[in-house]
Amino acid sequence: TRLTMLEETHKEQVRVMESRKERLEHENRVKADRKKLAHKDWMDMLEKVKEEEAAQLLSARQVVQEQEAYRQVRVERAETHRRNVLQIKLDAKAQVPVVINQQKAKFKKEQIADTSEWQLQLEQLSKVKDDLFWKGYALEVPESLTQFPALFSFIRNQKVKSRLEDIDPAATPVDPQSWACGVIDLGQQMSFKLFIPREVGQCSLIVELRVSGGDADMYLGNGDLAQPSKDNCHWSAVGWGNNKITLHFFDPKFNLGFYYLTIQGSMLDRNTGGPCRYRLRWWWSEVKSAMAEVASIAHIHTPTPTHTHT
Repeated sequence: TRLTMLEETHKEQVRVMESRKERLEHENRVKADRKKLAHKDWMDMLEKVKEEEAAQLLSARQVVQEQEAYRQVRVERAETHRRNVLQIKLDAKAQVPVVINQQKAKFKKEQIADTSEWQLQLEQLSKVKDDLFWKGYALEVPESLTQFPALFSFIRNQKVKSRLEDIDPAATPVDPQSWACGVIDLGQQMSFKLFIPREVGQCSLIVELRVSGGDADMYLGNGDLAQPSKDNCHWSAVGWGNNKITLHFFDPKFNLGFYYLTIQGSMLDRNTGGPCRYRLRWWWSEVKSAMAEVASIAHIHTPTPTHTHT
């Protein structure tokens, strides 16, 4: 009985051992299968990574090739452009002597035409001068002398206009050939009025301003413009050293009678920083010519108008 129990025990232990052995073998097979599967997944992943890297490398190579091709195209275009520009410059340089010769020929023709035109105008001016010198007047001027506006104005203004109405009673009157002295601050304005008698006839008006210790500007208007200014005047003398205004009777805006003058301080005394000191005087100079005599005779025999503006 004991032997039987030992045999059964032995058999049971053998079965347990075999069962354990089978279980271990099964576990080993499962582990081996798992390792094989993991290794396969790993190899598949590596293969996929290699394929992706190969695709990226191929794409990068294509991009580099495209960039290189584009750069080559740009280089070729730049070279072509430089060659074209150089060719244009060479062509223009080759045309320079031709253009110069053409311009010389054109200038020579214009010079000949201008010489002929000026010769004709000189003859016509000489005729007008002779009429003015011997007759004292000129009835008409050739159309070819239209580029001399002063001459036409001279002819049109042989009878001088008059402005005898004082439109600025507040302005300070200044007598001819007398000095008006004073001081003027920077930006300050002072108004004066001058009067040329109507009997004077054709003449020239001279206004002189002398300053010391600073500078001042003059703005002059005829009898229609009171209180002239920098923005609204007929004549002016501005800037350092510009201190005289001279008008002639053939100026379109010249008149006998009243003139209005504004003096404006433009610079203080450099030494003291005080106001500018000025001296103002004016006078007229009568025209001594055959024309003036004829105008004077015509003025004597011309009835005096009833209104103040002629």
